[in-house]
Amino acid sequence: LPSDPDVHLTQGNVYRMAMRPDEAEQAFSRAVELNPGLAAGWHNLGNLHLVKREPARAAKYFRKALDVHPQHADSHFNLGSAYVSLGSLEEARAAFEGALVADPAYLRAHLALGDVLERLQQPAAAREAYSTFIDKWRGDPRLTESARQAVARL
Repeated sequence: LPSDPDVHLTQGNVYRMAMRPDEAEQAFSRAVELNPGLAAGWHNLGNLHLVKREPARAAKYFRKALDVHPQHADSHFNLGSAYVSLGSLEEARAAFEGALVADPAYLRAHLALGDVLERLQQPAAAREAYSTFIDKWRGDPRLTESARQAVARL
């Protein structure tokens, strides 16, 4: 097999798109074995485990991605999603806030942070996060409506 980690990373993405998660995991694992500093490899391993509904394993890989690349907004966001699945809401909050430090325009992180803050019974902070999302989101209007309904509940 090639010793270029990028080849394995690409191969893993091809396997992932072909719905072959076991082969994708092997390829991503080989990529980070060859280059432990390859944040994309760790991030992709985390994504695979989120899809497999293994949030604890996913969180481990997202933390490794963040060890390598602390400002990787997607890894912060996905780590937050894993923590929500685990019921670790304070950790999820910190992860979503990390995504926003890395990328203040990460609108889905504002929405996810609002959801977590609502669950943590922090209505003022949740309202602020939801409002930022509502004001700037130009995507699927169902998400905007969901955020508006959340604000109305608070």
